[in-house]
This record gives sequence, C-alpha cells and structure tokens, in this order.
Amino acid sequence: MDYIYNNDTVYCYPNTDVLINKFNIKDALKLESLERDLTALRINELIQNPIEGHFDLVHLQDIHRYIFQDIYVWAGELRIIRIAKGVMFAYPEHIEDESKKVFSLLNRENHLMGLSFDEFCERLAFYKSEINMLHPFREGNGRVIREFIRNLAHYNGYEIIYPLDKSSYIEAMKASPSNVTLLKDFFKHIIRDFSHLI
Repeated sequence: MDYIYNNDTVYCYPNTDVLINKFNIKDALKLESLERDLTALRINELIQNPIEGHFDLVHLQDIHRYIFQDIYVWAGELRIIRIAKGVMFAYPEHIEDESKKVFSLLNRENHLMGLSFDEFCERLAFYKSEINMLHPFREGNGRVIREFIRNLAHYNGYEIIYPLDKSSYIEAMKASPSNVTLLKDFFKHIIRDFSHLI
C-alpha cells in the first residue's frame, strides 16, 4: 500500500512524487535505490554504535538525522504535511503534543526495565504501534522506528533480529493500531536475551 500525501509541493520536485534530495536525482527508482544503499550503511553503523538518548522525540529525531543525513536536508526534522497509509497518521500540528504523551508514559514505565519477557514484548509492541501512528517524518519512519525500538530493547538486555521475510511483520503492523497481539507475538519470536553474553 502506497502513502497518500496531501498535494506534497513541500518535499517533492514540481509535478512529481520524487523527494527533493542532495543528489538532485529526479528518477524515483534511482533515488529509491540510492536511499536504500546509503541508509543501510548508516543503520549498520548504528548497530555498532547506537545513538544514546532519553527515548523521546529528540532521540527519535537524532536517529532520523543520522540515517538520512546523506540524502535529505530535512533529515531529523518533523514533517509539515499530512500523510496516510491505510490510516491517517498524526497531523503535523499535533506530532509534538502527541509524542509527549507517548514518551512521557514510556518514561513513567521506566523505559520497560524490570518487566517479564512477556510483559516486555507486549509493551514494546504497544510503543512500536504508538510511535508508528505518530509517523513524525516525511520519509523513513519505518527504519527509524525500528532502530529506536532496537535501542530500547538493547537498553533492557535484549537484541532484536528481524527476519528476512517481512510478511508476518507487515501483517502485525497493519493490525497494530487496534490490536497489538500479533506484533507482541512477532516480537516474542525475534527478541533474544543477550545478558548472558555480557
């Protein structure tokens, strides 16, 4: 399912759906390929050296800025247009206020420290869904949120190993706005405790 944008004349070249980029590439497929390659390199760097933060909106923005710094001048900036993909994501004028609610709750839950494995997977699924509904950036939300969630898991002594087959993940994410059970079950299969290796 493709994204739906409300006449995006802010981020795209005139009369196209190609994002304005640092390479001035106006071919959608070429940009997609380059973006995939460059962001994969940055994500691999983050796996080795995660960005530290307070698990809040600023932390999320820092991750986005790092991953997309090579491609877009607006890397790390909150989007200013409305977007949808099956569901309408948070309106740009509400992103900051809504994110405060989500991340304040995460802080009150002590960033999920001390939970049982089952409880941890359930709450991680909840926050993954909530942050996804914010969809704070014009592009790259999935990659950035996955890295944020990976950091949160790592903070709690877990590692996440995403499978090559994304079908179960996609189905779980589609269902997550109303029910995080599939996403919780997905996490239970891909999260490993690495504390014994320390």
